[in-house]
Amino acid sequence: MGYAKQGIELQLILLLLSSSFLMVLSAPLIYVYTSIMELNFAETDVWAKNIIRFIEMFIKIISFYLIVPILAASTAYLYFTLKEVNTAFHLKESISQFGMRSSKNIRR
Repeated sequence: MGYAKQGIELQLILLLLSSSFLMVLSAPLIYVYTSIMELNFAETDVWAKNIIRFIEMFIKIISFYLIVPILAASTAYLYFTLKEVNTAFHLKESISQFGMRSSKNIRR
């Protein structure tokens, strides 16, 4: 039951971080930059308006897809951390190798 709690806590933290990142991204900063770009074109230029809207959407979608690997990596780290807590495989392996290394040094 405690392991599920850690998973939920991790997902909640990542949700808060990613939503705050996306809110900062959709703040007026992008709007200011795109409106400055729009000032360089004529108001009747439909192509320029479509390209600027495409750039806005592209930035938002790319930033969302930058968050997805962070979610996947953090979930993988949590999985392997919990697996190590349960089995302690690498700890036991390191202890056994440490004993072998120290016994080799004594023989010399």
